[in-house]
Amino acid sequence: MKKTHEPTSIELGIPEIDKDHVQLFAIMNQITHAADAGDYDDCNSLLSELVASIAVHFQYEEAILNSAKYPGIQRHQKRHAKVLDQITSVKETCKTKTGATELEDCYKTCYQDTFKLLSDELHDCDHNFETYMQEQGVARNPAPAS
Repeated sequence: MKKTHEPTSIELGIPEIDKDHVQLFAIMNQITHAADAGDYDDCNSLLSELVASIAVHFQYEEAILNSAKYPGIQRHQKRHAKVLDQITSVKETCKTKTGATELEDCYKTCYQDTFKLLSDELHDCDHNFETYMQEQGVARNPAPAS
């Protein structure tokens, strides 16, 4: 798999959310490296950690959006539910695999499909509320990249 996830262009100007995004990418990278090393027990543990971290992050983010009366909150919550359901499903599927080839295939699917979905959520969907949150004074304008 070798490819790692880089938390570029995900700073929204809400420090707690930005910190969570970096943490989520770090866990995805750990899963990728564990899978490359064939350490599937570690993959299972890290995938559980990722699911739990995503759930907490989504709850926190939704609470902030709710308090700011973000008009797209329901659509955003549906997107969160879809992402969480999919990654939970992959986690449960990978837990049932036993052979190295089955586990490798499962984590490749996890990497290709689920991580892409999560990356899209962090990059695209969260940027949908970025301007609104800045206008509401909840988010600061991120510093331009150097």
